[in-house]
This record gives sequence, C-alpha cells and structure tokens, in this order.
Amino acid sequence: MRPFLADQFSPSCSVQAIEKQLARLNVHPAAPGEVAAARELGARLIGPAIVSQDALRAVQDRSGCALFVTRDGETVTGVLATIPLGEAGLAAVEADRFSGLSPDPAHVARIGEEPVAIYVWGMAAERKMAGARLCSGLLAMGDRATPHLPYFGRAASATGLHLLQRTGFTPMAASQTGLLRREPALSRKVAA
Repeated sequence: MRPFLADQFSPSCSVQAIEKQLARLNVHPAAPGEVAAARELGARLIGPAIVSQDALRAVQDRSGCALFVTRDGETVTGVLATIPLGEAGLAAVEADRFSGLSPDPAHVARIGEEPVAIYVWGMAAERKMAGARLCSGLLAMGDRATPHLPYFGRAASATGLHLLQRTGFTPMAASQTGLLRREPALSRKVAA
C-alpha cells in the first residue's frame, strides 16, 4: 500500500523501481503514522538539527518517495530519507543552493514526475541489521533501481561521511556547503 499517495496519481517508473528494490531488503515507504517516529529516530541518532517533521511530511506528500523505514516488528529501527529532484532541484544542487533543512517545493519532483536526480536526505539506524538493510538499500537504489540518475547528499556526521564515501559519493569540488555526488551507475560502467 502506498500510504501518502492520492488515488488519482501514479508513481513514476523510477519510484516504482526504488520501492521494488527496497522491499527486497525489508525497507518500505513509511506509513503516515511513522513520520514522527522516523524523525525522532533520526534526531536521537544524528542530532536535533535535522529536517523538521513538517518538512519530511511535505516532501513525502509531494513526491511519494521521501521516507522509507525498516522495522523490528512494529518498531521503526531504521529510516532512509531521500528527495527525488526535478530539473529545478538539480539546478539548485549543482549551483550549491539546495537546502536540505528546508527544501523548496519547486525543487522536489511531484508524484508521477520522473526525477532527474536523488538527494540523500539522511539515514539512521539503531540496530546493526537495520543499518545493513539501509546501506544495501541505498546501493540498490543507485545501482539497480535508478542507475541513470546522479545522487547527491551532505553528511551530518563523520559516520555519515564515511557511509556516503563507502557507497561511492565524492566531494563536489566547488561546493561550499559540503555537497557530495555519486555519479550515475550507468556512467561509471561505461567509463570502466
């Protein structure tokens, strides 16, 4: 079930592919009642200076593809937050003007719109198995679900930086805000 989507909208092919790859790892779209729990988990593990619950919900409602969780029974034990970007979002990221704390709605791809890039908003897990699922999920998103898209992100901690670098992200040379980029998997295969 797609908890946030209105019936008149269909997810894009990329969103469907992302959800399929993540489901194989027991990572699923957050239910409406899990937004608060997911945000609380992120704040507890990363720190309080992360995106607000309202911003999480707004991006999830607009994109249908922002918040994914893994659970141990009914308890959320891990969260992966992403922002599918439209053309304006990609331009903002490349110009180092993209705000991860307060994303401009015009930067977010709408439900049904094919994203042109993915911004990795954050990842947090309180159990080793949840962390492994999320790391594998991030790799599956970029390598199998959307190998044609570039990925971007910023690290909120040294652990986050290590994780992003381990999954193929490298610093963007001109960025003054700590942006990292992961080239599309398809372009990496062609270059090899």
